[in-house]
Amino acid sequence: MKRKLVPYSPSPADAIKEGVGGNSGGPSPAPNLPRGTQLLRLRFPRFFSLSALPELPFRRLALCDFLSRHSPPHICSREEVQHCLTAPLIPGDDHISAGILKVFWEWDRQRIVQLVRACIRLGHHPELWKTAKGIVIPKPGKPDYSKVQAYRVICLLDVISKLVERMVGHLITDHLERKKGLHEGQYGCRKRRSCIDAVAVLMNRTQQAWGEKKIAGSLFMDVKSAFNNVNKALLGKRMEALELEPDLIRWMHNFMTD
Repeated sequence: MKRKLVPYSPSPADAIKEGVGGNSGGPSPAPNLPRGTQLLRLRFPRFFSLSALPELPFRRLALCDFLSRHSPPHICSREEVQHCLTAPLIPGDDHISAGILKVFWEWDRQRIVQLVRACIRLGHHPELWKTAKGIVIPKPGKPDYSKVQAYRVICLLDVISKLVERMVGHLITDHLERKKGLHEGQYGCRKRRSCIDAVAVLMNRTQQAWGEKKIAGSLFMDVKSAFNNVNKALLGKRMEALELEPDLIRWMHNFMTD
């Protein structure tokens, strides 16, 4: 997935063309929804729209009906989704913060859970969620700030997009930990492991080598633009070899497609 940079705009989500049920006049009244959900729906119609979902024959179905049909509970639990929502997340182009999403969780958590499950079940990451807001930040200590290299760009994606991404990452990591599919020397992106542990292991092995009157050496590598250069076909085959769920593999391919 190549993330796109868009100009910063302080306005709320206003790119919605369709409301619930696929009509083009925006969200229609929904008296059967809780009061809090109705308020959020009017303020952030994009979150309740079918326009972010794939173009399939179910366009005329109400979003809640669609989600209930395509979100089997075995994919992930409500507790797992809630855990992924607890991490601090900065809002993207839709300006829906993690705090707003947490309030929505208290009012209508089933909708969020079903939405996450449906994305994974369909192997689909909405195109709308692949648009990032780019924030340019100067790198400290640079001698010349007239050069592009003196700045870095932070890409801010929608919170709901990052929630689905984290849920998929959790499912993949959990599967690999149970199947022992990760190398024992990998410390990144693993529970109960950190850079501190990697440094401790390096120091311990160095001291052992010195104790045996040997020379200790290490090689550090930095892969430039690693994400952009990932081969999707090879990654998919590797995920198949590790016996990951086909839904997760399809989602990966869609997530990495511009």
